[in-house]
Amino acid sequence: MNTLVLHHHYSLGSTFDLSTNSNHGVPTLVTAGSGAFDSSLLFAAADSRVTIAPPRRLASPFAIATKVRFFLEPPEHARRCNLIEGFVSFALYVEANGALTGTIVDRSGAWIGATTSAGLVQPNAWHEAWLIHDGISQLQLQLDGAVVAERFDVYGPVRGVGDLGVAIGNWPDAGTYAFSGYIDEVKIYVYDPAKDLSAFMNPCCRDGAGLDAVVAALRKNLNAQSASKTLERLLDLIAQAAAIARGGQHGQTVTFDQLSHGLINAIRRRDSSGTSNAHDRLTQWLGSAVRDSGSLAAIQQEIADLFAKAGITDALLGQLAKALCLEVPRTSKKTRTSKKI
Repeated sequence: MNTLVLHHHYSLGSTFDLSTNSNHGVPTLVTAGSGAFDSSLLFAAADSRVTIAPPRRLASPFAIATKVRFFLEPPEHARRCNLIEGFVSFALYVEANGALTGTIVDRSGAWIGATTSAGLVQPNAWHEAWLIHDGISQLQLQLDGAVVAERFDVYGPVRGVGDLGVAIGNWPDAGTYAFSGYIDEVKIYVYDPAKDLSAFMNPCCRDGAGLDAVVAALRKNLNAQSASKTLERLLDLIAQAAAIARGGQHGQTVTFDQLSHGLINAIRRRDSSGTSNAHDRLTQWLGSAVRDSGSLAAIQQEIADLFAKAGITDALLGQLAKALCLEVPRTSKKTRTSKKI
């Protein structure tokens, strides 16, 4: 699940962060709009921008979703107009031909993303644009409530924002790609693992003493810093494994997501038979659909090594599941395959 880390609404020229994360903007060469534009800022100079110092929550975002509401006034000379860009991380902008483009810096370090058809962004009209990357391999662009471009081979996770921070209405490192017109509202969301973990918590079925024992065992090998690094690496490995399972294809992505979500939901429901059946279905599908089983096996081994280093044993995981009243998936004999997956 994602969580809001930045929310700007430029009423009366304010660049205050409404998300309570204190990611306030520093305005440069922008002016408060008036009349019908009084909730926005006017970007009219080559270096017009609102800059945010590198937000702590964007150091390792994993997944990202960002929204910009804007009114494009055609510049004197056609050019790319940046809506928002996180330095060496992500960017959302309007091309010189009126196409909407969204990109991230992918796993290999290359800028990659999706672009709509030309002329989709109409000048002198309000638009709401979204760039969404799920941290694994799916990137989506939305414009005015409709999905307008999508790719399934943009391999994440999304990289952390670099030392020049986030620039709204311009390029982070120079007066280039200046936006022309009004920007009214900006939001940024990132992945929050705590929200996913809390979804498994049921206060009516939880052993507090059991959880305390698990935490005490983990503290023998992990401090706050090493626990954070372990979680970050674990999420990275899970993203790699999920990307392999999806295969960079729309149909395979949909099937994998349906099967994996079915398993997660069964676990959340504390449904023993449902968990077992969902696990078997996912295992069978992986055995037949995944071509790169060797890479998937290597990732599984690295996860096992990571757990071993952190002192996370099968017994401890079982203890945690018991404390949370969760069903632990077990592979039945009939679903085991000759492939190691």
